[in-house]
Amino acid sequence: MVFNFEKKLAKPIIHLTAIELNLLKKKVELEFGTPILSKKDCLHLSMQIQNRIKENISQSTIYRLFFHSEKHHPYQHTLDTIAIFCGYESISDLLADIRRDSILATSIGTEIDFKKISQNLLFQCVQNQEFNSISSYLESLDSNLSIENKSLLGFTIFQALKLSPQAELPFYKKFAANSIVRECFFELMADPDFELPNYSKGLQLYISHIGNIDEISPFQNFIFAKSIIARHHYLNNENTKFVRVFNEIQNVINRHKPLFNNISTFPKLRAKALRIFAAARFYSIDEYNKIVEEILKETPLSMKGFNILDKRIACYVILEALLMTHCSNEKIKEFIRLFEKDFQFELKKLSYPQILDSIQPNGLLYRNNITT
Repeated sequence: MVFNFEKKLAKPIIHLTAIELNLLKKKVELEFGTPILSKKDCLHLSMQIQNRIKENISQSTIYRLFFHSEKHHPYQHTLDTIAIFCGYESISDLLADIRRDSILATSIGTEIDFKKISQNLLFQCVQNQEFNSISSYLESLDSNLSIENKSLLGFTIFQALKLSPQAELPFYKKFAANSIVRECFFELMADPDFELPNYSKGLQLYISHIGNIDEISPFQNFIFAKSIIARHHYLNNENTKFVRVFNEIQNVINRHKPLFNNISTFPKLRAKALRIFAAARFYSIDEYNKIVEEILKETPLSMKGFNILDKRIACYVILEALLMTHCSNEKIKEFIRLFEKDFQFELKKLSYPQILDSIQPNGLLYRNNITT
């Protein structure tokens, strides 16, 4: 990155390297929810930036940044605004994250290209079950990993295990207690569709290392993991298993209500979505509608303290549950309208499946949606 000034305009211009520009675009697309592929996408992004942070970047400026960056170098104000939209204080902070991404990528043998993930050294170590090398590598990592770093690590592990199922269970047994693996793989890159054949066993090992659920962090991790398992049982029509895990979660919540009120958005909403699933399958239609109405009324009140990621999670988790349980279209539209200002679903003319794709908070699916 090189700073200089145009004499005529007296505005600072920033020259981004190719890696910096590509990663900046990925961060914007992840925040926006869909790839930027056209002038219309640039217009929608411009409007979303205005709605969310009350700053103006024109459609043409965004278009030049994404499609003609070799001819036009962005002003610092433009990049600062984009950085704030992505959750940073300034472009300097965002670029510092990108540099750490580049350093990490170099250390594991990739150039931030998720389509070439099988070429990196961590991938090969997982496949070959070289666990001592992996342990040494994890110990060497900076404790303040960026979200892209965490995604890169989790995605690498997932792909390696998916292509080498013989390594899956030994990997879980070795690393289910490792804090980096727990966050980057089990939490950020959760596999709700259970593509990995032994994933349920991996989650059980994850749960076995949670610790005392009378404390907020272990309690939160317990709710998170058990909710993913319960959702899997529901989708596979394993009613007895679903009821057993659902009741286990509800009993723990009832014993720890103050803790439940203070856990992070994702596990809390996963647990609430399970109530919708249970009502749809085991309760009367009136009871189901009552629970849906209760959750719809709670959502605007909860959103007062939400950041944009919390809103993405809230919309995705509850909308998915409403669609899977064939909720009325009227109620679904009522729910979606709560998020229109932030995500502009109607303006983008997105279908319900496209809405889910655009706000997918799960690291694994979210990453695949952007890079494939």
